[in-house]
Amino acid sequence: PLYMIFRRPVENAIMTGVVPERLPRLKTDIPQVQTVPVMLTVSTLIPAPEKASNFGKRLEKLYLSNKTEGLTVCCLADFKGAPSPSVPEDKTCVSAMCSVIDKLNKKYSGGFVFAVRERVYSKTQDEYTGRERKRGAITDLVNAIGGKSDGFSLIYGDKSALNSIRYIFALDADSIPEFNAVSKLVAIAEHPLNRPVIDEKAGRVTSGYGIIVPKSENRIRYENSTLFERIMSGANATGGYDGLAGEKYRDLFGESIFCGKGL
Repeated sequence: PLYMIFRRPVENAIMTGVVPERLPRLKTDIPQVQTVPVMLTVSTLIPAPEKASNFGKRLEKLYLSNKTEGLTVCCLADFKGAPSPSVPEDKTCVSAMCSVIDKLNKKYSGGFVFAVRERVYSKTQDEYTGRERKRGAITDLVNAIGGKSDGFSLIYGDKSALNSIRYIFALDADSIPEFNAVSKLVAIAEHPLNRPVIDEKAGRVTSGYGIIVPKSENRIRYENSTLFERIMSGANATGGYDGLAGEKYRDLFGESIFCGKGL
C-alpha cells in the first residue's frame, strides 16, 4: 500500500505543466452519431439462474441510459471453469438468460443479445474455461461480427445488426458508465481527425485512434468508508467526469494502455 499512497504525489510532480490533449468531437445529437451501429458489451461469467433477472435489469439500465438508434446491448458471457467442456447446470443458466433476453427484446422491440462461448482447455489453469477470458471474448465477438462465430456456443436474441456493428463499447459487469457515454465516445470516434488510418503491412494504426478510452475511477462507499478506500479513490464531493481527463502515458509518450473498458 505504501507504493499506492505515494504514487499519486510522485505522478502529479512528474505531470506538472503537462496539459491533456482534448480530442475533437462531433455533436452527440446528429444522425451521424445517433445512427451508428454500436454494440455495448458487458463481459461476465454467466449468471446463475436466480441472478439472471437482476442481470437483465442491469442490461436494461445500460440500454436506457445510452439509447441511440444504432445501439445493441450484449451480455458477453463465459461459463465458469469446470473439469469438462460442459456440466449439467450449463443448460439451466443458458435457459434463464435466454428468457431474460426474450423479455427485454419484447419490451423494447429488439436491441438485446446474449452470447456465450464454449469452454476450451487451459493448461495454465488446468480446467476448461473461456479462451483468454475477456480479451478472448472481445476477439471472438469481433470475429462473429465479421461472420465467423465458431468461438461461441450460442448467440441469441436480436442479431439483426450483428454484421453491421461498427463499434464495440466494452464494459465489465461492475462498470458504471456516465449518462450518454456511448454517444459521447462515438462523437469522438466519428470525427474525421480521429478516424484510424491502418498500415495493412504493419497491421497497426498509424494515425487517428482505434480505441477511445474514457476516464475511469474507483467508486467507494460514502458511508463508513475506510482510510484505504479514501486514499485509493478520486476526489469526493465533485463530479469525477466534469473536467478534462488526462492519462500519463498518453500525455507523455503519445501511446497508452487499454484497460479493457472503452470504445
